[in-house]
Amino acid sequence: MDESSLEHKYKLLQRQYDFCKIKADTVTQRIKAIEDVSAALFVEWESELNEYSNRSLKARSRQQLKLSQQHYARLIKAMQRAEARISPVLMAFKDQVLYLKHNLNAQAIAAIEHEFIEISLDMSQLIQAMEMTIAEASQFVASLSEQKALPGY
Repeated sequence: MDESSLEHKYKLLQRQYDFCKIKADTVTQRIKAIEDVSAALFVEWESELNEYSNRSLKARSRQQLKLSQQHYARLIKAMQRAEARISPVLMAFKDQVLYLKHNLNAQAIAAIEHEFIEISLDMSQLIQAMEMTIAEASQFVASLSEQKALPGY
């Protein structure tokens, strides 16, 4: 698989993962909102039972409240079980995306290693040229010193 194809696949999967993560977070938020609204509804319903003057209606409403709470409990547990299955799948998806990203990183490091080899060669040539220039400069300085040592200078 060539580098551009690997990078393209990584970017595509990363976008898909990000989308799935947002959707999973939305599911969690919606379940939390349902729990909050339901809790408030049941508290209100319970407190309003005391407002009944008719015992029969109060008893039927209390029974309806109990049945509604049981039905709600089954529904919310089902939602929570479904939500719990999301996390492992999302984590496995993230692992795959990270692995692909790290393969790209490995390719980038390999490319840097190639650059290092080229830079090392350039540096070796530069050092060699500098050493030659220093040697020439040293010879020139030495020849100037010899000329000063000669009589008549």
